[in-house]
Amino acid sequence: MPDLTSVPSFAQPARRNLALPITLAALILAVATTVFYFSTAHKTADVTITRVTPYVAHTVFNKNSFQNGTQIIGQSASSEDTLYVAIAVRIRNRMLIPLFLDSFSATLHTAGGEINTTPLQQQDLDPVFQSFPALKPITGSPLLRDTTIPAGNTADGSVLLQFAMPKSAWDQRTDATLTLTFYHQPSITLPIPKP
Repeated sequence: MPDLTSVPSFAQPARRNLALPITLAALILAVATTVFYFSTAHKTADVTITRVTPYVAHTVFNKNSFQNGTQIIGQSASSEDTLYVAIAVRIRNRMLIPLFLDSFSATLHTAGGEINTTPLQQQDLDPVFQSFPALKPITGSPLLRDTTIPAGNTADGSVLLQFAMPKSAWDQRTDATLTLTFYHQPSITLPIPKP
């Protein structure tokens, strides 16, 4: 028969002090949170409009005639004014990853209503510059879609807007905005300043 006078002893290992692992885990979490906080900027980019230059392109259309020289009845010579607005933009990438431009758009509010437009694309610029050579130095270097701005870098360039309206409508606008859309970041909309 077993000896009942002796009390069984259940040996337990010495208690581990968890203060050091908990402190290390909290420190690692704090460092990771700090790195994440400062690596993801609170603002995607600083975008500023550095210059706005309107240009009126005046085009005169001659009276049309048939190949044999006969004049078309009821048609006379005409002219047309097209307003181009070159907007110089500076984008400073505040993030630690590249920033990818997707597109641009502009909204203009006049007494006649709202006008939405997108800037001329690269393939459209050369024909416009050939037709209106004085527009090229005003526009400068274009800021194009699909531009990649490396982390911490700045991109400068112009977007060229085209409006079928007189310059007086541009001058008397209620307001105008330029929106920059990025591939993986929120869009940025800023007002186009009046002179």
